[in-house]
Amino acid sequence: TTMIALHKSNEAIAYGKYQTINNNNDSVLTFMRLYNNEKIFVAINLSASKQQVNINTQQNNFKISKANLLYGNAKANNENETLSFALKPYDIEVWTTE
Repeated sequence: TTMIALHKSNEAIAYGKYQTINNNNDSVLTFMRLYNNEKIFVAINLSASKQQVNINTQQNNFKISKANLLYGNAKANNENETLSFALKPYDIEVWTTE
């Protein structure tokens, strides 16, 4: 699956409301796209080096009970109100969330 194909096949990505999700790393952009009952979480590494990301889920009012990877291969860890994962250089990761 390419990002273009994912954009064409997923209404939340194409039409969803944008919501910034704050993280601890200035080199990584994180946000949600919300459409009807669908939530998509996106993380983009804007740098040429590997980046570690931590998101305080309580501070962001960002609750994830389950995340399914739609695009990419990052392994997310969701413990103690912190979502953490690593991104490769210029990596894009996309999850559906519940």
